[in-house]
Amino acid sequence: YVKKSKKKAFYWYLRAANEGNSASILKVAQCYEKGRGTKQSDFEAAKWYRIAEEQGSEYAKEKMAWYNLFHFFGKH
Repeated sequence: YVKKSKKKAFYWYLRAANEGNSASILKVAQCYEKGRGTKQSDFEAAKWYRIAEEQGSEYAKEKMAWYNLFHFFGKH
């Protein structure tokens, strides 16, 4: 039995993402978006979604559309 740790999961996702693993890049973006295992950061989430989008992820493309819309109409 291994105790779940969101911080450890984030650590390993980030490590794999930095090696270019596309599935991990999405997980890192989601962790930043929701604040799971790390501090919530829209900036970091968008950064990682942008990387995933550049790799061809349709999910990341949709997320970036929302982030761009939020930035345009949201906080100023």
